[in-house]
Amino acid sequence: MSRKSTGFCAQRIDSASNVTKSSRRALWLFPAALVLHNLEEAIWLPAWSQSAGAFHPPVEAPSFRFVLVVATLVGVFLTFMASRRGGGWLTACSGAWGVMLGNILMPHLLATLAQRRYAPGLATALLCTLPADGYLLWHAVSERQLRWRSFGIAMAVAVPLTLGGMAALLWVGDRLFPV
Repeated sequence: MSRKSTGFCAQRIDSASNVTKSSRRALWLFPAALVLHNLEEAIWLPAWSQSAGAFHPPVEAPSFRFVLVVATLVGVFLTFMASRRGGGWLTACSGAWGVMLGNILMPHLLATLAQRRYAPGLATALLCTLPADGYLLWHAVSERQLRWRSFGIAMAVAVPLTLGGMAALLWVGDRLFPV
């Protein structure tokens, strides 16, 4: 074990990981915010999507909820691996934080403003995702556990992977749960 003096206070670091003990605990803010956000979307987004126009394709509740369950499990898995191994897993997790931070703007905030009606997920995006994922990103960069360049690469991978994965999972969900 070694000591690290940057950050909130001197903290222990496992030699196999660049993630401090307090950072490991803080990482769990991501899946907590993700669960709350996905719950809000699971309840109200399918009905809203039927008239969302360009902001969201119409989705059926069972297949969309299937996507949300898988996405939540992926978020928990990434967090677990990042908390245990750090390094590349932390970088991958940061891509998920970035996707969720971008998700605040599109579709939630822009849809709410353009349509002049509430887009489901906006409240938890602003109250949970923004503070949790914003803090995690800021903390990882300020603690030198993550570089901006690595975050940019993670985003370049995570955005298309998330969008493509969601489309594929919706297709699977439509077949598993026909309406």
